[in-house]
Amino acid sequence: MTSSTNIHLCHNFRRVFSTVLIFAAFLISPRLHGQQDSLSALFAEAMAHYRTAEAVDIGEQRLATDSSDQSLMLDLVSAYSLAGMREEAVSCLESVLARDSTRALLWFKLARLLENDDNPKDAVQAYYALFKNDSTNSYFYGRAAAFSRKIGYMWLATTWYEKVIGLDPDKVEPYLAKAETQMEMRAFYPADQTIARALKIDSLHPRTLFLAGKSANLQQDHADADFYFSKLFAQGDGSALAARYYGLSLYYLKRYPEAIDMMQMLIDEAPDLDFPYYYRGLCYRETGQDDLAEEAFQKAIDLIQKDNLATYHEQLGLLYQSQNKHRQAIHHLQTARNLGEDPHRIYHLAISYEAFYADKSVALRTYEAYLETADSTAEARTNYARSRRDALLKEAHFQQGN
Repeated sequence: MTSSTNIHLCHNFRRVFSTVLIFAAFLISPRLHGQQDSLSALFAEAMAHYRTAEAVDIGEQRLATDSSDQSLMLDLVSAYSLAGMREEAVSCLESVLARDSTRALLWFKLARLLENDDNPKDAVQAYYALFKNDSTNSYFYGRAAAFSRKIGYMWLATTWYEKVIGLDPDKVEPYLAKAETQMEMRAFYPADQTIARALKIDSLHPRTLFLAGKSANLQQDHADADFYFSKLFAQGDGSALAARYYGLSLYYLKRYPEAIDMMQMLIDEAPDLDFPYYYRGLCYRETGQDDLAEEAFQKAIDLIQKDNLATYHEQLGLLYQSQNKHRQAIHHLQTARNLGEDPHRIYHLAISYEAFYADKSVALRTYEAYLETADSTAEARTNYARSRRDALLKEAHFQQGN
């Protein structure tokens, strides 16, 4: 057989072999697609009924048939996560990303998984890698900012919220999330600037007005708090939480009836809170409604947690003292002193001791105790306590002489 004949036969063989391969692929391909569709249906059913072990097994089979399909990878990671196999889910994602680090959705999935890890820095690094591959998705930046805020990375959170704002400058929510983060950092001036930007987009947005009022209240700028909260309540968007801050500002603005109404709104929503009753008591006292003030202070004491109990007893004691009910005043002022030593409480105790007891020795000792601890800034009280101490000492001296 000649060489040309051999070459001709070789070409014929290759042509026939290629035809066979194509025909085989044609026969096999529908079978693989059919198998994949069947596995997908089984996987969806297992996930829907929380048969996690079964879902993991099917997910691994699906991925084995086509390891390049990103959706199959994400499905398997979801199954791992549902089954509590966090390490397997992370490993699965990392193995794919090691081969191809340009898949932004996989980086995001990895970051979300790592958010629940003991080392949150890994999640932050995953977000950094995500943004290298996709810096145009505002949702990614928003999630990264929320996670950073949750773990206390406040400056990083504000940076990423600003990225969201840059991508979606007409949406109010990113401005408010950034402002809340800044307020948590006690960075009120930058927060107010961020809120001002949000107000330019929508000057009557309820949450923007609430944050503006809250920021003003926390900075004791009560006139500004009134400006924003009055708008909020005027359009019917006032909440119990807004009533809390607005009521406090109204109290300091000496608009006591309005403050009482705001505190009542808070009481209606959360009747177990103590401080609304306390401030209602202060307002009632300022408006001369002593019976209502007494009732409100007593209610606050009944509800109070330990931290503010001393203050509430002190205020009720001062109310009784202003009514010359010194027996009751002494009881509550002494209770307040027992709960927390404070020079002002000692001072007022001394006044009621002197007024109530014929034996002035108790008042004398209490005035002396106050002078030992008096704040140098309380000059008027210090002078009065000193004058009463000196007067009682002289009186005691004459009594001893007699």
